[in-house]
Amino acid sequence: MIDIRVEHRLGLAGAVARFAQLAAHKGITIATSDGGHSGTLEKQLPFVGSVKGRFRVTEATVEIDVDQAPPFPGPETIRRMVGEELAKALG
Repeated sequence: MIDIRVEHRLGLAGAVARFAQLAAHKGITIATSDGGHSGTLEKQLPFVGSVKGRFRVTEATVEIDVDQAPPFPGPETIRRMVGEELAKALG
């Protein structure tokens, strides 16, 4: 599993909105039943498969647990790339 955690200062509503915008922009499918505070996500990567996981948005963080990922790119690359994108979107 790949764990990613990014801190923010947007408050809960602001972070939920930004996370939803980022997901839509990047072609990430999210499913939630609690107004966007937590749920599942999936991103299809061309030629290599899909990335699947769970997310949780709190007052101060966005946390993603990747449960399934293709072997390429590797876990550290996924952690770095997703973390950087989240930090940029939430910054």
